[in-house]
Amino acid sequence: SAVIRVDHEFLQSQTLALTGRAVRLLHYGHSSGPGDVAVFDETSGVLFAGGLLDQGYVPDVQDSDLPGWTAALAALRQLPVRGVVPGHGPATTAKAIDTVGRYLAQLQARMRELLDGGVALSEAPDQAGLPEFAGWEQYDNIHRRNASIVYLRLERELLYRTPSETP
Repeated sequence: SAVIRVDHEFLQSQTLALTGRAVRLLHYGHSSGPGDVAVFDETSGVLFAGGLLDQGYVPDVQDSDLPGWTAALAALRQLPVRGVVPGHGPATTAKAIDTVGRYLAQLQARMRELLDGGVALSEAPDQAGLPEFAGWEQYDNIHRRNASIVYLRLERELLYRTPSETP
């Protein structure tokens, strides 16, 4: 095997016309993972979403920056998307943007509720059920891991608040 050298680097979104049609390289910074990139074909309205969107699969938050991911989804909602090729799962519609956003919001809200309620980390994954997404692939294992990761992030935020930030 051979390592292919990068011939084009970018740190922000931009439009390219290298293939005879305009495609927009979308870079929103660290979101579902570091170095996230999506491609939007302006002619067809198809979004090649990479790790930003999954269809029927629980998205993995392990390497994510959740505020960045939420901001990236908000930016994707502003595009005239007619179709989505997700990172995992079958091609779908722009509704996937809202569906993934709902999963992330519900996951964070549920874990905040459990943390605030005094539920221990060891018990949180068992109590982190999100019925709307229970039929998604990897729900039984990735969702449980997501629950633990988000719980720990929320706990860290709570522990590292300065006295002026404490309610």
